[in-house]
This record gives sequence, C-alpha cells and structure tokens, in this order.
Amino acid sequence: MENHKRGTTAVAVRYPGDPEGDGWCYSAIHSQAVTFAARWATEMGFELGDSLEAKGRGRAVGIMAEPGAEYCAAMLAAWRLGWIAVPLSPSHPIGELQHAVTEAKVTEVFVTRTLFYKVSLTNKVRDNLRELKGCTIHILEGNHVGVDIRTLTRSPEPTPDDGALIIFTSGTTGAPKAALHTHGSLDAQVRSLSEAWGWTSGDKIRHCLPLNHVHGIVNAWMCAFANGAEVTFCQKFSASEWWDSALSGSSVSTEDDSFTVFMGVPTMYVRLIQAYDAKDPAEQRAMSDAASKLRLCVSGSAVSLFHCMYGQFD
Repeated sequence: MENHKRGTTAVAVRYPGDPEGDGWCYSAIHSQAVTFAARWATEMGFELGDSLEAKGRGRAVGIMAEPGAEYCAAMLAAWRLGWIAVPLSPSHPIGELQHAVTEAKVTEVFVTRTLFYKVSLTNKVRDNLRELKGCTIHILEGNHVGVDIRTLTRSPEPTPDDGALIIFTSGTTGAPKAALHTHGSLDAQVRSLSEAWGWTSGDKIRHCLPLNHVHGIVNAWMCAFANGAEVTFCQKFSASEWWDSALSGSSVSTEDDSFTVFMGVPTMYVRLIQAYDAKDPAEQRAMSDAASKLRLCVSGSAVSLFHCMYGQFD
C-alpha cells in the first residue's frame, strides 16, 4: 500500500457515471488520510508525531463509510496510526454492528455524517454503542486547518507484526468471530495476488464488492492501490450499468477508458449473462467485444457456475 504515500497525480478513485470528474488522485487520498488522522489526534488527545504507543498502538477502531475515497482514506489513516481497522458494513442491522464492535473490542467508531443514522437511530442505540467499554462514535470529517503532511509520514510506522485488519468469519457454525490480519499477512497476500494476477498501474477495476470482506478489501481494493491502479467504486451492483459502462469504455478510439479487471461473486456473473442473453444478436456482438477488453475476471466468495459462464462471450 505504498502508492498512497508517493504524492502521485495518477487517479486512484472514480465514481460511476462521471469518468472525467470527481476523481481522486493518490496524492489527494493521502492528504485526506493525514487530515483524518490530524482530526482524530485532536479529538483523542495525541500528536501525529507521537510514538505508536502514545497514539494507542493496536487500538481496534470501527470504520463505516460508503465505498469510495473517504473509506480508503480512513482505512489508510487508521493503519498509519498503528491501529487495527474494523470495517463496518452500512447494510448490516444494528444487532450485527453491535456484535462486531463487541467481538473485535472496538473502542472508537468513525462514521461518515451521511451514515450516522445507521448507528444512532435512537438514543437507545447510541447509548448501547457507547456502553461497549468506552466505545465512542466520531463523525468522519476531513476539514482540519494547518495539517503538515510530513508530520505523519515521518512518524514511526507499524511493523509487519502489528495488527492491521479484523475481518469476521462467516458465522456458519456460530456467531461470526473476529479474525486478525497483520500488516505482514496483508502484505504477503497483496504481493502474491499482484504477481499471480499481473496487476499494473495501467489497470482499471470496477469495484462492486462489499468492503467488509477479504474479497472486496484485499483482492479488489488493496491490490489495485498497491500497484497504483484506478478503482471505480459502485454503491451497488447493477448488470445493466455494468454493461453500459463496458460498452461506453470500448466505444472510444483508444482502450484507455476500458475497465481491465472485474471481480465479483457468481450471482453477479449470472446476472451479467442474463442481461446479455436478453439482447439481440447485434447488441450481443457489441457486448462481447466490450467484455473482451477485460484482461482479468475473477469469481470468488462462492463456488463459480462455470457451466453457465464458460465461453459465454467468445
């Protein structure tokens, strides 16, 4: 995850429907991460240049944000401070969120203003969160005057053995359990997947996966950022929007606007095939040509339906 520190102007994050605007470069993501960290330092009473211990090394913090730049910056800020990030899904009901913060021993929850109602529908809900061993809710906002980016980047970094990320088991045989990843284990995963899948800075991925599972966090987001690739975050998956985007990207004279990577669950691929099958032959030829621009498609998180997918767009 080094690219976020390089101050590059390469595009890191885009949003669907606006390929030319509202993009965040890696330098902007880095600046936002430092700004988040500075705000948290003010709220929690430490200095950005303090030791990791003074900043609460190993502190588990919840992060709740919609897929996009704020999520990326908040995760990077937590990691740079030596904290353990616990991504909380906005789609989960309050009972599951409460189990997550309890199981992971979360002490602070950072949530965007637009999602604050998810953890504060009533005073009772908010009180319940605040009763979890001092767990406090913070609004995830970025405005902070006078932040010196160098203060954080020159401060001590977490080691490979430091905890970085808590993901939960599926809960098949009981309540979901917290599983800790270290910086070292995440680095090993990202390096191996980057090599196996040939990630480069020229890749562009349409990201439609939840950002509280390994598939969405490590495979689709962290690998992209580690290689300086471009990520277009979607709030939800839509087969028709996916095809519209693929077709618009392949219609230009160069392939610069075409997505090169897509990762999804089997259901997403079934819906893509259903949308394809519903078109007439001329439209299908255009769709096949658009899909051929993708150099890598991955189906994960469940058993793939290869009998439905194999050769579909040849």
